[in-house]
Amino acid sequence: MNHTGKNGLPDRDGAYKFICSPEQMFAAGLLAFLASGLFSFLLSKLIYKTYFSSPPPMSLFIVLLAGFLLVLLFFMTLHTKRRIYFALGWAGIFFFTVMNTGYYYFTFHTYGDGDFVAHNLLYGSVYARDLGGTAILDWLYFGIFKCPFISAHVPEYWSSTQAFTAVLSSFLMTGSAVFLLFKHNGENRLQILLPVLTPLYFLFSLGHQEYYPLVAGLYVIFLVYLFKHKAETISPLYLGAALAALPVFYIALAPIALGLMIAFSILFPQKAARLYWATAAFFVIFVNVFWPQGVTSYFISLYNDLNLGHKNILYEPYQNASIDENGICFSFQDAFSWNHIKDLAYMFYWSGMVFLVLIVAAAGLWYKRHSMEHRTYRQILKYVCSADKRIWFALVILGVEAVYFALMMPKYGPRKDIDLFFAFYLTLAFFSGGFLDRLWRDSPFRCQLTFFVVSAYLGSVVVSFYFLAIVGLPPL
Repeated sequence: MNHTGKNGLPDRDGAYKFICSPEQMFAAGLLAFLASGLFSFLLSKLIYKTYFSSPPPMSLFIVLLAGFLLVLLFFMTLHTKRRIYFALGWAGIFFFTVMNTGYYYFTFHTYGDGDFVAHNLLYGSVYARDLGGTAILDWLYFGIFKCPFISAHVPEYWSSTQAFTAVLSSFLMTGSAVFLLFKHNGENRLQILLPVLTPLYFLFSLGHQEYYPLVAGLYVIFLVYLFKHKAETISPLYLGAALAALPVFYIALAPIALGLMIAFSILFPQKAARLYWATAAFFVIFVNVFWPQGVTSYFISLYNDLNLGHKNILYEPYQNASIDENGICFSFQDAFSWNHIKDLAYMFYWSGMVFLVLIVAAAGLWYKRHSMEHRTYRQILKYVCSADKRIWFALVILGVEAVYFALMMPKYGPRKDIDLFFAFYLTLAFFSGGFLDRLWRDSPFRCQLTFFVVSAYLGSVVVSFYFLAIVGLPPL
């Protein structure tokens, strides 16, 4: 990191120097947090007015207080360059989850299959579509947690499979955030901060009973490492291992792996053969490690686990809307129907992505007006991309996830299956943050701007999280 002092980055003595005073900066960030939260709440009330028949209960103020504490801890991290302050926020989330799992202070809303993973863990079930995660979960539970020496000292209320999966999910989510904070200078990179501050990331961090928390944090780490260095320096061996792991841990990430293989092969044809061999070899190794019956048995089981066809769609309006009787995607006609577009807008709003896009767009426009007023939008876009071949990787991942979000059919409907598209939300947040990072990478205000964006985004996040986790989403 550059130690320039006056530009909002750390100087030689390790403390951040701000153009405005620290008190003024914190006051402005707090104002942004409150204004964003109020705007988000009023907009939600305007759109879903029938859902707001009574004054906000005390739980909303508790969530707002938690958001304020995160803003304060983030400010202290920037001001003192002590990452431990922001890490304490994540440690607090994990500690709360452990205690809440045992004593049930709060009951959070569940989505998707609910405690399907925890229920099947009782029988040691490993599923091909979620192979890596369920296999490791099975090993940890029966191989370590249930061994006599450990299980004899675990209180009964923490000994259930639901408690085990909740605590492990929280550990992986909060641990991933802390790892990125310390290992990758995360406190000054919106590319890292925005994904881990999305409403669903917080929901997953609180022991959400689904499979997704077991892989969501690791997916963000994958994105960070993929874009850590120039594309030319990426090793086909390491990339092949990562691409092989994606579908093994979550089959819905297979299109990203395939798309990145194609993009890498086009950009670096001389390395294509090594990438293919590495990906194939690691895939076979991973499958045989997690599925001892072999690759052929794995694919047969995978076909059965994918829940293809109309019979597996449990949301009545989507029945008979798939592309064919064995399809998992919408037909072309239904994908572009007004009802489906409204469903997409509903998920985009309650996942917090609307506010993310608005805040990032506002920050970008403000910066152009005050620091790049003589540049056209085309020049700014060229400045952000700066002839970096990784832009093709970004376009592939964004494109794949956007298509998945638009065409994949949530079998429980948009309200109950909003968490199905967690990878799309995290991907959008990751690249939105990366855009701002590169836009003002040479700015003397970079540190302040990062703080203002995070504060404003947290204001909207606490409102979205309040409905996602505590109240429940309004009806369609």
